[in-house]
Amino acid sequence: MVLKAKMLFFIQLSKPIPLSPCGEEQVVVVPILHEIQNNTVQQAEVTQGSTASSSEISTNAAIVSATLKRWNEMTPRTGECTIFPAVLELARNLDIPS
Repeated sequence: MVLKAKMLFFIQLSKPIPLSPCGEEQVVVVPILHEIQNNTVQQAEVTQGSTASSSEISTNAAIVSATLKRWNEMTPRTGECTIFPAVLELARNLDIPS
């Protein structure tokens, strides 16, 4: 979805839960907001509409937000689009407690 100078999209990250007898996965859906003019990526605010508990959502949102904030501060701006590197950072380094 593109809104003027911003693009909103959702990514779903999953990883297997160790020692799960049924092969369960931990799944996190992250709303990403890309500001086209500034070439920045951040987590979009989520207000409602999930089956998870609100404390779990706020904890996960805080972890994702902190990961993206740290990535934004550490990554030099080269002029290339930041969406893929930001998603790659989340996929590699996001650590949501089970």
